[in-house]
Amino acid sequence: QGEINMIVVCGIHGSGKDRYCKNLKLKDGINTYTASQLINQVIPLRQNRTKRIDKIDERQSILLEAIKEISSHENNFILNAHLCLVNQSGKIERIALEIFQNMPITEIYLVECSAKEIKQRIYDRDRILWDEAFINSFLEEEKKYAVELSRLLKVPLCFVDTNSDSRKNIILPIAPRFIEKILSGEKKYEYRKTLCKANISRIYLYATAPIKGIVGEAEVTGKWEDSIDGLWNLTYSESGINKEFFDNYFEGSAKACAYKLGKIKKYMHLISLESIGIDYTIQSFKYIGDI
Repeated sequence: QGEINMIVVCGIHGSGKDRYCKNLKLKDGINTYTASQLINQVIPLRQNRTKRIDKIDERQSILLEAIKEISSHENNFILNAHLCLVNQSGKIERIALEIFQNMPITEIYLVECSAKEIKQRIYDRDRILWDEAFINSFLEEEKKYAVELSRLLKVPLCFVDTNSDSRKNIILPIAPRFIEKILSGEKKYEYRKTLCKANISRIYLYATAPIKGIVGEAEVTGKWEDSIDGLWNLTYSESGINKEFFDNYFEGSAKACAYKLGKIKKYMHLISLESIGIDYTIQSFKYIGDI
């Protein structure tokens, strides 16, 4: 058996990680396992509606054994899990670090959403009314732990925003030679020294001089931030560039970033910026609605 690759998709209750895991499975074609379901096969969870969990340490030990069993016959899979839980006292409690240290984690996706939207989702689904201040504390602790785990385990962390009103599009200026590689499917990561803050749904591919126009679009399936070496090791096989170019681009930077590209669409006709009301040169990126 070869190297084990396990993607952990984490996030608090109501963040949208179940749906995100389903989408990941459809795109990547690998099995998804939910931590609670694996554990409940051994110790059924009582009071599931309250979200309060007893025997947290014992339950996570069972999860670890289940992951070892899965790893014995699958090289690639997704684990849908929490990093923090609400204990029997109603307090937010981190799952022990050694649990994650003993898992073959290769990537972490943190699924986030606003406290207001999570509050509504939990009420609609479970008829439980959570306090927004508590939800914000839960979100903050899950994020802090995800960042710490990424650093300690030396694995990349991808942030996924599932707010219903947060997804935007951007126009991104890219050299024509790289756009050709994106359109052909050779280049599936678009590297940047910084990423826009919003959760991006689509990138409109603006080919710089001499073309000077939007020639297609790319679905964005993730935003990556990592060390320079870490990001290269994760993405090089679908980078569309060589290591020398990559290193030169990020020389002097403290970190490396990238947009992960999904479905690509090439336009039959070039779209000029002037035709969509933009009369200036875009330097880094520009937010925009649907074209």
